[in-house]
Amino acid sequence: MAKINEAVGILVSNNPLYSILIKSNLVNYTDLARALLPQVQGLLNREVKINTIVKALSLLATHEPEEDIFDFLSKANLSLEYKFSEKEAHELKDIDPGFLIAYREESRIKYLIGNEMNGNLACIRISLPKEIAGKPGITLFLVQYLMMQHITLERIYRLSNQILLVSKLPEADLIVKHLSGLFYKSYV
Repeated sequence: MAKINEAVGILVSNNPLYSILIKSNLVNYTDLARALLPQVQGLLNREVKINTIVKALSLLATHEPEEDIFDFLSKANLSLEYKFSEKEAHELKDIDPGFLIAYREESRIKYLIGNEMNGNLACIRISLPKEIAGKPGITLFLVQYLMMQHITLERIYRLSNQILLVSKLPEADLIVKHLSGLFYKSYV
């Protein structure tokens, strides 16, 4: 491959998050260029300047919103609950009543329960419109978006039309701030 524009185009088209961010004009081209630099250089087997990648990214932008995903997200409900804990049990009968979600890990069951006095986790619940229940990629898009904001999640659960993001308490407000900006302010 000889052209930078081609390499950038391939990398963007193979990443749903990058594609949507560029189409919606929600991206900082310099930050995205920094993230793509090693991959572009690897594809081309030569050094490439950041500014050249920024130019290639700006040429990809159509400035037409990705209607489906932002239409769905603008209709989503976002809620935040504090004081969750993750606990363990060896059998189903040992799980505390009122747990939010449980999963099996090796020979034990881990579960998330709220209203815990010493709970150090928060649960961000995203309730999506029913028509998005089968749409692939929405959870990946949101997780990649948060990763670009340098936010770490403890757990991610997708249940039909709900996404549950579990984080440490100090990061919860920041997550909601970024998601509410993405869902409600960026939609045109």
